[in-house]
Amino acid sequence: VAAAVILMDFYGRSGLIYTMSAVLIVYVVLPPIAYLSCDVILYYKWYMRRRVRGSVRGENSSVYTLEQAKQYWLKSDFLMSFCYSRVIRNCAIVMFLVPIMPTAIFFFVMMTFIFYWVNKYILVKRSNKMIGYSTKLCIVLIDELEICLAMFVLGCATRDFSYDYIHLEEIRISPLHASMMVFILLAWYF
Repeated sequence: VAAAVILMDFYGRSGLIYTMSAVLIVYVVLPPIAYLSCDVILYYKWYMRRRVRGSVRGENSSVYTLEQAKQYWLKSDFLMSFCYSRVIRNCAIVMFLVPIMPTAIFFFVMMTFIFYWVNKYILVKRSNKMIGYSTKLCIVLIDELEICLAMFVLGCATRDFSYDYIHLEEIRISPLHASMMVFILLAWYF
């Protein structure tokens, strides 16, 4: 009976899987909307452009130098490393959740697809292209993907721990998970 109650807390309505699905749905939808609509610097530049235009037309008494006016028309920088780190973070979160909730892969594909198109729009329409990126960024990102493997192993260990807890068995650490984690961390370190 106790195992059935714990199992319902895990898989039932308002259980862990249900809650994580709701969190991932919000995480798929909310960040792109916030990323597109909550750019305070962009709104400030639009406001200052209107003031500069009004100054040129003589509608207000503000005087702006040419350098100040150029600054308001210059688009903001696009930080590719920020976008890459967000994808790696999403991948690590999903890799942790996949052993417990296999549908997390679907959410990861949706997150990546939506972030790709949002970042492409921002890159093309709202940012300048003055930053050059070296190949070192790609090498660092490949190294960071190993953290996703470690998160997958940690997720597998969590799943086994949860299974043992639900079925009221002795909680143990699998030697396979421990050796895989040590191997991944050593490979990441060296």
